[in-house]
Amino acid sequence: MASSISQKKAEYTLSYSAMKGVDLSADNSGDRTRYAYLENMYRDYDGESNAPIESIPGFRKLVELRKEIHKIYIQKISENEEYVIIHSGNSIYRFDIASIDELKSPTPIATLQDGESCGFTCGSVLYIMDGVNMIKINPDGSSETVSSQGDLPYVPTTFVNGEEYEQRNLLTDRFREKYFISSTDKITYGSEELYYRIIDPINKLAAVIGINEEFSGELHIPSYVAIGIDNYRVSEISDSAFAHNNSVTAVRIGEGVVRIGKNAFAYCENIAGVRCPSTLEEIENCAFIGCKKMVRIFLGSGMIRLGNDIFSGCTALSEIHYTADEESFKTIENSSVADTYTVIYASMQTALTVKIPLNTPTIEISSLKVGGVETDFFTSTDGENITAVVFSDANGRILEGKEVVIEGVAHPKMFSKSSAGTVILSNSDYTGTGEEAILGCRICESFDGRIFLSGNPRLPNTVFYSSRDESGNNNPLYFGVLNYFNDGIGTYPVNSMLAAGDSLAVFKSGDDGGGSIFYHVPTETGINILPKIYPVSYVHSGIGAIGDSISFFDDPVFISQNGISALDKKAINLQRSVACRSHNVNASLLCEDLRKAVLTKWQGYLVVLTRGNIYLADSRATFTHETGYREYEWYFLSGIGTRRSAKRVYRFGSVAPEGFEIYEEMLEERVDGVVFGEMVGDEEFFFYHKDGKKYIVYATEEYIDGILSPAVAATGTDGGLLFFGTENGDLCVFNNDKRGVPPPYIKDAQDFDAEEYAAIYGRRIHPYYYSFEKNAVRYAVKTIKDDCSIPHLSKSTVKHSLTVKCRMGGSGKVICEVGTDRGGYTEVTNFPGSSNSFSDFNFSTVSLTTEDTATLPLCEKEKNWIEKQIAIYTDAFRAPFAIYSITYRFTIKGKIKKN
Repeated sequence: MASSISQKKAEYTLSYSAMKGVDLSADNSGDRTRYAYLENMYRDYDGESNAPIESIPGFRKLVELRKEIHKIYIQKISENEEYVIIHSGNSIYRFDIASIDELKSPTPIATLQDGESCGFTCGSVLYIMDGVNMIKINPDGSSETVSSQGDLPYVPTTFVNGEEYEQRNLLTDRFREKYFISSTDKITYGSEELYYRIIDPINKLAAVIGINEEFSGELHIPSYVAIGIDNYRVSEISDSAFAHNNSVTAVRIGEGVVRIGKNAFAYCENIAGVRCPSTLEEIENCAFIGCKKMVRIFLGSGMIRLGNDIFSGCTALSEIHYTADEESFKTIENSSVADTYTVIYASMQTALTVKIPLNTPTIEISSLKVGGVETDFFTSTDGENITAVVFSDANGRILEGKEVVIEGVAHPKMFSKSSAGTVILSNSDYTGTGEEAILGCRICESFDGRIFLSGNPRLPNTVFYSSRDESGNNNPLYFGVLNYFNDGIGTYPVNSMLAAGDSLAVFKSGDDGGGSIFYHVPTETGINILPKIYPVSYVHSGIGAIGDSISFFDDPVFISQNGISALDKKAINLQRSVACRSHNVNASLLCEDLRKAVLTKWQGYLVVLTRGNIYLADSRATFTHETGYREYEWYFLSGIGTRRSAKRVYRFGSVAPEGFEIYEEMLEERVDGVVFGEMVGDEEFFFYHKDGKKYIVYATEEYIDGILSPAVAATGTDGGLLFFGTENGDLCVFNNDKRGVPPPYIKDAQDFDAEEYAAIYGRRIHPYYYSFEKNAVRYAVKTIKDDCSIPHLSKSTVKHSLTVKCRMGGSGKVICEVGTDRGGYTEVTNFPGSSNSFSDFNFSTVSLTTEDTATLPLCEKEKNWIEKQIAIYTDAFRAPFAIYSITYRFTIKGKIKKN
């Protein structure tokens, strides 16, 4: 603004021009650079090049969703495809932004809780959380519920070959472990509670000597056994090791066993079959004597000697399976013991049973694949934990060189120890599941290529962050058990998070002594299982955040108890400091309930929505406050919302059919009273009844009164649209997208010429679109109470010197009032709302600078004032105006008289 005072014949001129914004605390400050009050006025940088202070375009209702709109999201699919996603009541709706004016009765695409929600995008996929559920909205508009019961959450590979590979995922209890079997020798399965004896300590050989008497079922003899700190190869089954054991139902002997001793399985009457390994060389006398239920036995090609009477009393034995051919079988010493049985040659060897130990605490195994093929298995347990999966090799060494993939369900409690031995959330009393911990969050932020979540009321200090999966990419559905940190130790919750340059700022609602704003920087660890952590780099104390935060053109701003604050950098040490950005509007802003305020960006403005009011901070107009910090110029919007039970406006008409009267004195005035309808033939007419006469009236597009349903949710788009949702479920959008667009009544006219219209309006917005969803709005500007820098002298205005340079549109009237310290406000005049109709003015004194911009002299002659204030406003329907400058002259009257 340039305001100047110059002397000419004892007359002084003061001019308000190029005003910067509003200072709601400046009513008596003497600062002429800003208006003392602005309402529903702003700078339209996309309009005229000099961007005067002007009426903000109105908004229109797009669709009625009938339940409170909690949140509005934008889902960008491509440069030319974008959708607005609405969380209204307990439903999610999706609308194509390209066709918003064609919205019909919508159909929900998903269901959420009826309350607050938060969301984040990953590519073109949108995820929305409500504190209980997470909904995934795909680019094609389909939706899925993210649940541990389904296939959506990423299932990590927790271990590969016994080494930690990925963390467990808190979003699901499922896990995956992988093994590559290079040799089966040391992973063969041995039945629990077998007894062993070391027979060769030098070569580390052991023999099986028996089993706990409580054992029953199929007996598995392993290839190796751990005794103390060493592994011993099991080379034999000792004499009489299992004699007379009727609990054994079958026998599988692992590779590496070379000898079965005398009477080893004598009189085991319930053994149905025996499978011997290819390494077995010798079966001693009477090894299977009396096994009367044994139907078959499998012998390997390594067999050298069969003892006497090994099958004596085996009355059910009918088949002896042998891996090699008949000639080889005949070379076995004492092979004649098999002469009375059918020998099946080249039979598949099925002796090997493999045990894969599990490293993840497990309650269920759902799948086992060997070389990609689903395989039958059983499990080995220890108390409530499954410790291993057990399965058989169908052909000796066929498992070698194969990958084994095991999938199962881990213990659900996230406070159980992780595989690394770290107790999850050990400094909290939380006892829920990992899924509940993640889905209970209500705050989302993207930083460093990861998703950060917080705001779970049961975990007020905890922040979780997503992990990279085995492909190396960030996975928004993978939150590892170690990927979290805690800020503070008290009960003040995390209110918001914000990516602020190279740091993640975590804002808490208060300070328990540990801090209220925490900065986290990414740090590489060099540890594969946890390659990156986010330690605290800096902490602010005592500055609580009470609401939302946003990055406003690289300025990290948040809602604090001081208004709109920002994370600034000190010039000396470059450490972060907190600066207030809203001193000029705090007089009003701090009276609002900022805990529910919404921050978004729109056309270069920071939008602060506070339940029906909007405060706009201009990124293109900043100044240095007396505190030394940068601040924004501000504007104020009121009445943002839709009105229920509004009444239609009727005006008196100038043409009346027979039986009706024309109210000459009230032509085009609004009808303040009851309007009646009457049919004349096939046509209905409206009239106002007074003194026995029917005065003809007509219905306008305007509505008045009604109960405001305030805007409670808002979001701006990259394309310059500002959507908002109301408490009663109306979705609206501001009309700034109507630049150069003719209103319906012009576009539908037969003589409409698009080129001619464009030449007149250009990028202007037609006055038709300056309504708040068919309601009039108050547009107002007010200068400061100005003493003209001469506070000790009284002044008088030079008659007719008050001049307003302005632009007006529509048919309403704009009112100019002047107030002084001598009394209240006096209406100077009202000027027509159309630059093409100035019938009340002397055009010899009017300078038209453009086709629709006028400099208007107003008859104002206040005398003996010390301070003077000028207000220009309108509450007429579709009556926008712009103010370029306000100028007046005054003379000095003398000293202030004593009262």
